[in-house]
Amino acid sequence: MLYSGGDWLLALQYSILFVATQFVNKYVLSVLKFTYPTIFQGWQTLVGAVILRVLALTGKIDLVTSDISRSSIAPHIPSMMTYVVTIYSGSKALSSLPIPTFLAISNASAILPTIFQLATRKNLSQISCVKSVLFVLLTTMICWSDPYYTYTSNGYFWMFIFIISSGIKEILGALTTKLREIDKLYCNYVYSVIMLAPSSYFLGDALAARAFPFLYFYRFYVGCVLSGVFGVFLQMSAIQLAEKKLSHLSFNQFIGACKILTTTISFAFFDMTFTSSHIAWISISLILEVIPNGLVENTNEENEQSETSP
Repeated sequence: MLYSGGDWLLALQYSILFVATQFVNKYVLSVLKFTYPTIFQGWQTLVGAVILRVLALTGKIDLVTSDISRSSIAPHIPSMMTYVVTIYSGSKALSSLPIPTFLAISNASAILPTIFQLATRKNLSQISCVKSVLFVLLTTMICWSDPYYTYTSNGYFWMFIFIISSGIKEILGALTTKLREIDKLYCNYVYSVIMLAPSSYFLGDALAARAFPFLYFYRFYVGCVLSGVFGVFLQMSAIQLAEKKLSHLSFNQFIGACKILTTTISFAFFDMTFTSSHIAWISISLILEVIPNGLVENTNEENEQSETSP
């Protein structure tokens, strides 16, 4: 892979990229109001595919694309389809919702993988199951306590689609074992470009974007370029980070910490208004993700050992 160094250096790198990616996307989508997801996400995935290909040609990463057979890529097609839905709905939701709301509600996507793992009789800690249910309940409370729900209901609708598609994508991704994660990412990017390019015409985004008031504004192009670059390096860092075991944090806990960091910093860069109850539910959801999933299991194991000890 491209990166090297200690686990915590990689974690710091991921944290910076996570914050930067969210901020740049929010700037383009909400501040500049470029609400044409087929074009925006199509550009991001095109940049990602090109960067991955260049890195592979220069030997920076090991990207096995020429040796991928139809039998190995066919099972990944449903996952690629849900990936397109995920990035499209996520773009629509982020354009309407504040960053703290978007990040907090995204936690609810854990419910579908949890149900799938329970259905397939995989071992899950009690706290992992409880957290997934709580995320859904907290999402309901976040929507209910939003004083601007009438004006942002469209954003919540796309957030619901994002939650469902993210959960399905995670399940399908876990079932596809013939491809490495970096190869899955490249396939996702290429498939997204193929699907989003014609969709921009069929859905009218290509024609509507001609009237975009900042079409010749240099900050718009800088934001679009940075969103693509930050996005692909964020995904690459996530792949490496998921493969490593941090000393004190699981990968999901670390993602939760990054969400809290991003939420905190976002108040200094974006104009947002929250009621006390609304921000309280958001905070609870974000903090809940940082709680270790194995806490209950570890406690039970310690209790069993103490009971069997002489």
